[in-house]
Amino acid sequence: MNEAVDAIRTMLLHQARADGLQVVMITSAIGGEGKTSVASQLAASLARAWRKTLLVDGDLRSPAASQVV
Repeated sequence: MNEAVDAIRTMLLHQARADGLQVVMITSAIGGEGKTSVASQLAASLARAWRKTLLVDGDLRSPAASQVV
């Protein structure tokens, strides 16, 4: 999964330079699709690349980002 997330990070950083992208939102239509896993892995990947990173869990019903290790 790390290699796939690192590839996504590379594409996002390339697009950020081209379009001035500053915010990324991970979402889906239903629960249990891995939003928290992908978002936390992507945040960690961006931080490893020395990018300023802030992960905000907007799931008010069942926030789980603080429990990811």
